[in-house]
Amino acid sequence: MNIDKYEWTIGQAPPPLEAHSAAKHAVFRSYIERYIEVLTSNPRREALGLTLIDGFAGGGEYTFKDAMVPGSPMILLQEVACARARLSIQRRKPFHLNAEFIFVERSTANKEFLEYTIRRSEYKSLLGDSVHLLNTEFEQALPQILARIRARTRAHRSIFFLDQYGYSQVSLETIRTILTSLNSPEIVLTFNVDWLISFLSADDEFLKAVKPVELELNDIKRMLAFKTEPRDGRWLIQNQNHFTHHGRAGLKMLGFDPEQESQQMPMDFLFDDNAEARTTKALMSDLPPLIFERSAQISAPPTLENLFAHVCNETPATTKQIAQVIVNLRNEGEIEIFTKDGGAKPRSEQIAWTDVILPARQRSLLSTVWPPNRS
Repeated sequence: MNIDKYEWTIGQAPPPLEAHSAAKHAVFRSYIERYIEVLTSNPRREALGLTLIDGFAGGGEYTFKDAMVPGSPMILLQEVACARARLSIQRRKPFHLNAEFIFVERSTANKEFLEYTIRRSEYKSLLGDSVHLLNTEFEQALPQILARIRARTRAHRSIFFLDQYGYSQVSLETIRTILTSLNSPEIVLTFNVDWLISFLSADDEFLKAVKPVELELNDIKRMLAFKTEPRDGRWLIQNQNHFTHHGRAGLKMLGFDPEQESQQMPMDFLFDDNAEARTTKALMSDLPPLIFERSAQISAPPTLENLFAHVCNETPATTKQIAQVIVNLRNEGEIEIFTKDGGAKPRSEQIAWTDVILPARQRSLLSTVWPPNRS
């Protein structure tokens, strides 16, 4: 990851790594390990061609808790080396993990520090061979990167680590270009949700800034209504191809706590039938406290629309899943649903975007949902 606040200069100590970035690096590390493990699990397979791209490489090294720690380019090099070592032990016949690395860094000083970092490591012999450093913007380098991937293998196996700082350095058009140009790309994209929300505005200058994210004026106006609400999430990490989400099934999906170790990140969440069941179960516990709290805190009763707007950045659940859980909670006597005009909906299986969600006036004495029933 790189932005102007992260500057590397040869002869000076590298910049400090923030705690949330350490957590992201732990995700990157576990992701590449699992990716290679899955693709090499077939004992009949004897080779794997893979291109690893770091679009915002930085200098390759940070300081963290009074120690030097690797940046994302070095993490990718380390994990491929570890995978090769594991495969050499597990396989009777040699397995060829043909990995190529493309590290893109727009700052000349940072790129020079990255090269300096690699030359001081056990991977120095790879420079100019399987490790390529590009001193430019990621989106400017993309056509060259795509052409190189297409020329290497027919499968186009590749992983793009796009750890942008903010929200506008990688446009959705760029994501579409990658997904439509290659057969088997994976994209891990970081998106600073808090930063975007903090600077929300309907003026022309802001609309121009968020053009790469494809937000329209009406989208901005809807988000502005919730700008002042408290938020816990900072970064949203997405896998754009196979839809893997790193996080929990319910609310607070990333649940990052800077006081805990960075290895706290949960296991992969796959968007399959099992995950849907886990999401429903988790939301049955997570949503009631939120509904109770918001019905007591805000002047207007919460609707499905503002409940979803409040949690959309911290859950993998869809609006359909959240609506179904709300209906289930109504059926169990925990909440009540009303139309925007005040009409009760005691049996309807359909819930509208504008329907009002409130705690039930008479809940079951046996309810285990927070807060305790005080009837």
